[in-house]
Order: sequence, then structure tokens, then C-alpha cells
Amino acid sequence: GLVRLVFSVGMLTLLAILYRPMLSRKGAIAAKRAIKENPKASLLALLTTGDVLLFSLSYRYVDISVATAITAVTPALNVIVLSLLTFGWVSRSQASGLMVAIVGVGLVMWAEGGTIAMGGEWWRIVAGSALALGAAVCGGLTVAALRLGEALAIEWYWEGLGTGPGMVWCGSMLTLALAQGIPAPVFLVLAVPLGLPSLADLGLMVLTGLAVLLGTALWALANGGGLHPVVNGLGYLQPGWAVLLLVSLGIATGVNLALLGLGLLLIVGANAGLQFWGTHRA
Repeated sequence: GLVRLVFSVGMLTLLAILYRPMLSRKGAIAAKRAIKENPKASLLALLTTGDVLLFSLSYRYVDISVATAITAVTPALNVIVLSLLTFGWVSRSQASGLMVAIVGVGLVMWAEGGTIAMGGEWWRIVAGSALALGAAVCGGLTVAALRLGEALAIEWYWEGLGTGPGMVWCGSMLTLALAQGIPAPVFLVLAVPLGLPSLADLGLMVLTGLAVLLGTALWALANGGGLHPVVNGLGYLQPGWAVLLLVSLGIATGVNLALLGLGLLLIVGANAGLQFWGTHRA
């Protein structure tokens, strides 16, 4: 809850500095109108807040490296969700891209061989993997913020509050700030029985919130007014980069580098295919 609160307050402060007219009373009325006219995108953007919760639950059942690897399909899920929001259906090319990305994730997971602890009992494996996939789906819903950001930018434009692609970024960030900020008090109330955190823990939470703010802002800037799965795919390959770092430091041994490289190649290639198909189709 504190991480989300830091993200929301930090993002709203940044937007107030950079886009003051959009956060004025006139801008707020226009934003309210856009949200009412796009209830589906608004609801989906709000559901993105479940990613951290589901991810945290997932590695109670499987190793965190498994949960992290599964979230690498998030960029492909961004494309799937965007297609559903735009056309109401998913093409065979998009479904194939998602399947290839999933195969790549499997290869990355198993590149470490027997060092990955899947959790033992089959029901723990199923539960942990399902929760991690749920976190990836919530991450995929983040694209709804881009779609709502476009609607907000149009409303602000007609109200004479500004021009340029920066308004889409502002709308997307405002959407995510509200989506993350609204449930933050609920998490904080649930944490009351645990007592106050130490100063070290408090500092870590604040730094994490700022890191999420920076990462989310860069994600939206990289995508601009559209969606670039290749950029997102590179960002979601943390398990692969982490293993490569451990190998280079001599910490991880017995890693099948060929398998790891092939998995990373498939994930990036699948997202590149999705981006190429979407660009040429448009």
C-alpha cells in the first residue's frame, strides 16, 4: 500500500508540474466525462493493481524465479488485451505470438535445470503458476491505461487545454496514478495489525515506489501513443538477465546457456512479430 501511495502521490505531483491545465477544474470535468464514456477501459485499468498482490502470493507456492519468468508473457498479453479492446477479438497471428512467447518462457525457466524448485506437490505448482499468470494478465491490462489516456487527451484537446502527444502520456499516467492510489488505503489498513515498519523497511518501500514511478513513466514514454511489444519484451526479461548476471559472477553453475539464449530469443522474437504484424496491418 505504501509503495502504491508513493507512486500515486509522486506521479500526481509530476503531472501537476508538467501538465497543470489538465489537472485544473476544467480538466477534471473533462477527465470525468472521458472515464464515464470508457467504462471498460477504466475498469480494466483499475484491475492492474492486482499484479503485485497475485505475484506475491504466487511465490508462496513456487520458486520466485518461476513466478518471475511467467510474467515475461506480459508484453504479449498487452497486445491481446489491446486487440480485445479495439476489435473485440484476437487474431491467429496474435495467438501464435503469445504461444511462442510462452514457449520461450518455459525455456528460460528450465535453463537452470534442477536448481529451480517448483514447489514439490502438484497442486502447489498449479496454484503458484496460476497466480503468476494472473499477475501477468493484470500487467497486460496496463495497456487499458494507454487507451484511456488517448480518450482523456481528446477531451482535453477539445477543451483547449493543450496539444501534442504529451497529453496522451499525461492521460495514461493519470489513469495509472488513480488506479494504484485508490486501493492503496485498503492495503495500509490491512497492514495495521503488523505494526509500524522499521526505518530501513520504510525507506525501502519509498525507494520501491519511486522505482515503480520511474519504470512506469519510461514504459509509457517508450510506447508513446501506441504500443511497442519489443520494448516491453526487453523490459520483462528480468529472469533471463538475472541468470546471465549470476553466471558472469560465477554464482550460478550448471546453466544451459544455449537453452537460455533460445528462450530469450523466442520471447523477443514473438513480440517483434506481434509489433511487425500490428504495424503493417494498420
